[in-house]
Amino acid sequence: MTVSKAVKALLVALVSAIAVLVPSSSASAYESVLYLNTGYHVGIYTQPATYAAKTPNAPLMNPGDEVYAVCWDYGTDLSGSGSGQWYLISGERHAGGGVTSYIGWAYAPFVTTGTPYQNYVGRCPDENPQQSINNGHNIGLYGGPSTGYAKTGPDQHIGGSLIVTCWMHGQNYDGRSDIWFAVSTWDGYYVSNPYAGWVYGDYLNNANTSITKQCIN
Repeated sequence: MTVSKAVKALLVALVSAIAVLVPSSSASAYESVLYLNTGYHVGIYTQPATYAAKTPNAPLMNPGDEVYAVCWDYGTDLSGSGSGQWYLISGERHAGGGVTSYIGWAYAPFVTTGTPYQNYVGRCPDENPQQSINNGHNIGLYGGPSTGYAKTGPDQHIGGSLIVTCWMHGQNYDGRSDIWFAVSTWDGYYVSNPYAGWVYGDYLNNANTSITKQCIN
């Protein structure tokens, strides 16, 4: 069937109208903006577990903040709800103003009401970009984009895999680059209770930022 010029023009106009009605988002295709609407003040952890340390540079999330959720996975059940689902969080826009970039895990039932929580974002790492550690270096995992921060987990070894969420400027460690990536760690395809932290870009992929976006700031 041949589509007339008039029908084609109408379709183009319709698509243009829809594009105007649906606002573009600053979040990437693998990140969702969620409102913290449960009434809880929520901590950010280096692993999806209650025994894990809190992410050093992440403030307590407050009701009304906009949370940047990357993906979800199972961890310890904090509330007795039986969910055990956690969001990997890359930062937040505060209700009182200002934005903070970090990387860590937040207990899903304390962030958003209603289940299943996986409806908001994909599971880690199934639907998220991964980067192999293949640049000739084992790589340290830090609480911020500098070796001045405490480590948030064990060093990651060549051949491992990282979920890379975003990049930002930090310490110029080797005199060539100041790029750091916010990541969650994976050994091959899946590992229980992955660590979240920052890795030096030069040691991961020669600081190639094209694999992801810049962190919110």
